[in-house]
Amino acid sequence: MSIDAFREQTGLSIRELADLIDVSHSSISHKEKGRRAFFPSKGEQKLDQLKQVWEQCCSGKTKLVVEKSNLRCRQQAYLSRLLEKHSRDATFDLLRLTLALEAMRERYQKLETKLLFIRLLQQDNEDKSRDIIFRFREHKLLKAIDLCSPEKQQLLSFRLELAKAKKKLAEDTIKVVGTGAI
Repeated sequence: MSIDAFREQTGLSIRELADLIDVSHSSISHKEKGRRAFFPSKGEQKLDQLKQVWEQCCSGKTKLVVEKSNLRCRQQAYLSRLLEKHSRDATFDLLRLTLALEAMRERYQKLETKLLFIRLLQQDNEDKSRDIIFRFREHKLLKAIDLCSPEKQQLLSFRLELAKAKKKLAEDTIKVVGTGAI
């Protein structure tokens, strides 16, 4: 592997590599550009050692356990609190939306029954002067039905499903954060 390919793979700058193999950064630069064909032998040996260590790192055989810094511990605590808040909020939304949907369905049923009642009364009405009263009542009922229509109920059901998904996602993520698998 060429020296510039090795640097690119490892993400080392010319100066960082020079410090690691104990040569000047200009020696590395000249070698990369083809102006110099060799390093001092000590530098070549150290470069070969670095390449071997890098290959060992990339092979996946060696695992590194990174200790949690104070910042990471605070971040994990913040994340846990945030996820718990989202879970609580979603639980509250589930309860609120479930109650609202039940109330909306009940209201729709009552209004639909009332509309049927008004229309039947209107059909049986022989007094044309009362016809305007029935039309007014029918109009008011239709406006009220629009507020709890099956389409509105579907929208509320969708929001309820979103709240369920949000709660599940928050709870699943809390489990993952708790195990430290992130």
